Amino acid sequence: MSKKKSVPKRSIQLLIVLIIIASLVYLGFSGRFGTFGESLGVLGNILLVVIGFGMVIMIHEFGHFIVAKLSGIKCEAFSIGFPPTILGMRKTENGLRFRILPKMFPSETGNDDDDGLIYTLPMKCSESDTEYRIGLIPFGGFVKMLGQDDTAAAEATDDPRSFANKPVSTRIGVVAAGVIFNAISAVVIFMIVFLVGVDLIPAVVGSVRTNSPAQIAGIRPKDRIVEINGEKFVDFLSFSMETMLSGKGETIDLKVRHEDGSVEDIEVIAEESEGSLLPGRGLGIGQASTLSITKALGGSDVKILYETTGFKPGDTVKTFNGEPVRDAWHLDELVEKALRGDCVVTVERTDPETSEKTLTTVELELRVNHVNDNFKAGYDLAYVYSMVPRLKIISVSEKANHEENTWYGKARSLWRGKIDEQSPEEVTSGPLLEIGDIITRAADIENPTYTELREATVAHADKPLELTVLRIDDIGRETLVDVTVVPKRSMGSERVQIGIGIVLDAEHPVVAKTIDIKNGPSALKIPSGARITAVDGKEVSSFFDIMRIIRKNRGQHISIDYITSDGNDAGGTGISVPLSHDYISAKTSFANAVPFDYLKEVYKADSASEAVVMGLKKTRTFIVNSYLTLKRLATREVGPKAVSG
Repeated sequence: MSKKKSVPKRSIQLLIVLIIIASLVYLGFSGRFGTFGESLGVLGNILLVVIGFGMVIMIHEFGHFIVAKLSGIKCEAFSIGFPPTILGMRKTENGLRFRILPKMFPSETGNDDDDGLIYTLPMKCSESDTEYRIGLIPFGGFVKMLGQDDTAAAEATDDPRSFANKPVSTRIGVVAAGVIFNAISAVVIFMIVFLVGVDLIPAVVGSVRTNSPAQIAGIRPKDRIVEINGEKFVDFLSFSMETMLSGKGETIDLKVRHEDGSVEDIEVIAEESEGSLLPGRGLGIGQASTLSITKALGGSDVKILYETTGFKPGDTVKTFNGEPVRDAWHLDELVEKALRGDCVVTVERTDPETSEKTLTTVELELRVNHVNDNFKAGYDLAYVYSMVPRLKIISVSEKANHEENTWYGKARSLWRGKIDEQSPEEVTSGPLLEIGDIITRAADIENPTYTELREATVAHADKPLELTVLRIDDIGRETLVDVTVVPKRSMGSERVQIGIGIVLDAEHPVVAKTIDIKNGPSALKIPSGARITAVDGKEVSSFFDIMRIIRKNRGQHISIDYITSDGNDAGGTGISVPLSHDYISAKTSFANAVPFDYLKEVYKADSASEAVVMGLKKTRTFIVNSYLTLKRLATREVGPKAVSG
């Protein structure tokens, strides 16, 4: 009995195709990714990624297909892309037979092979069992063998060409061929890449985090990792993967070439970092950068970059506050030690139309970070000879300012089932936080440090937290404002947050707290909220002034004068600044992130034989890393988040 495919099923298939096309058109014209041209660029990048993954799968399936063919297994179909099928081609006795959109045009015979718009090109050819197809969804491909089914039990048959009727050794060979072809293709691709030459990020140390295994082992910025565990072909990616996937307590053998040219053998053990955004073991080493602003930006980002920093893609930094800049490490040092609220940077800019190079001056705002990056503790409070300035708000998200009153905030609360008896409107129906606010109280803590603010935030998860902020208007008038916020846990994280970005208030010489410094001075006897009036007899108006005077007086004993927060009492203390250490951990940085391009070097083989060796090594690295990833996941030495993405 013949069967006929239902019209509703055909309509659904047609609807799916139309939805896909309409979605692509919408993304192109909606402005979701900027202008139409930018949207097409984003879609093009997405398409390239999809095609890339598709090629990997297709090569894998081709391995199964070619070995199955050579083994005498009947291959009914080989498809590039997944169904619905757009086009099918098969050699018949009458010629080359084409089937167009078989799912859209079912036949009356009930035979799937007769579906579609069929056209046969007359030509002399021998009949083939295999139909070669092109599918609509370019995520890969598949091979359909007689007697083999990935999703259900294969149909039993006595045909000797069936996969199921072949010897076990043949079946193992067919199954293994996919992975083997992937490995072979990887070697070939890498060989071609290294023959032509490719820009990779070298294993050069850009930065070293405090208390990290790298710092403890004596690795310094500008060092180059020339060998890891006996492997001399090292770039930053392979180095990072090797350390991240190392076993718990496993020693990593490094050869490190220092800036002076000396090479040192170093043994180090990778550890989990408390403050890392990327889970997994590491050494605390950051990538090296250049002095050039990256060109890898979308159109909308270029505009934002210029508005926030004054830089344009392709700019190259030449001077900082009038001092010539040698390299990225030198620039980092100059910025950290600037100890002021602004700076002037000179850049070399190339006109895109005339290629003419000109020197352009850019003025940038600097800020003082509230913590220093600590590999083991996550952060260290930034201090100035035991004095910690107050906290200043530099960004405020909608989470901080009444997010629960928005439709998506209420929807999220309903989804989580965390609607409080007290309505969000009652909890947060007061003044809002603003950029520039200085935090003077959190709950019952006066002038909280970052640690104290974090503790108060965690203690008030999903509960009202009372803050008092000092707000300064455009003409300099100071006003204390009480604000209520409700700290929340971010989706996918247990970290409780208010939704604000903070730095140290370096513009005002007000001390929030004084703290004991490990292997350094004890907390100075300065009351919380006191305003420093003079250091070494010189008037000060900001913490920038305080830091400059202390740093200038290394090896000297100097005085610090202050008045209390109520202005009714004055006092003073003295400090002895060692010649070797000023005990200032607070560092300045650019107020807005500047996207400097990563340092890259050309990795190119000198000969075809060397390209083969480099290709084999790179392929081996990927295979070993894949194996180690699965192994570490199975033994729970590496968490799933470490390999996400």
